[in-house]
Amino acid sequence: RARQGTVKGYTGVDAPYEEPEKPDLVVDTGRLDITEAVDRLIEFVETRFSDPRIGVKAAELDWSV
Repeated sequence: RARQGTVKGYTGVDAPYEEPEKPDLVVDTGRLDITEAVDRLIEFVETRFSDPRIGVKAAELDWSV
């Protein structure tokens, strides 16, 4: 709908991307390998969005299918 013009002000279609002045997290994928980048992201999420009711960190879960 944004490409058809129905939705106006859609970032990347008819509105520019505005880089945040003070981002909460920066992951330099040009400098970090994938493991380091993911580790930083997981650490950020666990620190910012931990839920004591769960009692387990995301990194400790078995994500295999």
